[in-house]
Amino acid sequence: MQKIKNSDTARTAFAKRQANIDESLNLIQEKMKAEAQTDAVNWAHVGSLGHVEELLLQVIEFMG
Repeated sequence: MQKIKNSDTARTAFAKRQANIDESLNLIQEKMKAEAQTDAVNWAHVGSLGHVEELLLQVIEFMG
C-alpha cells in the first residue's frame, strides 16, 4: 500500500489511492479463489461472502 504524504499533490494522492484500491480488489479476488478451492465450504463461508457483497454494494452506492 502506498502512503499519502502531505507533500503529495492531489493528483498524486488520487493515483496512490487508486493503486491501493486496485491492490485491495486483487487481494479480495485472490482470497475468494483460495476459499473456493477448499473442500470444507460451509454456510459460514456463504454468510461471510454475503457480508463482503453487502460492503461492496455500500462502496458502489457511496461512489454514486
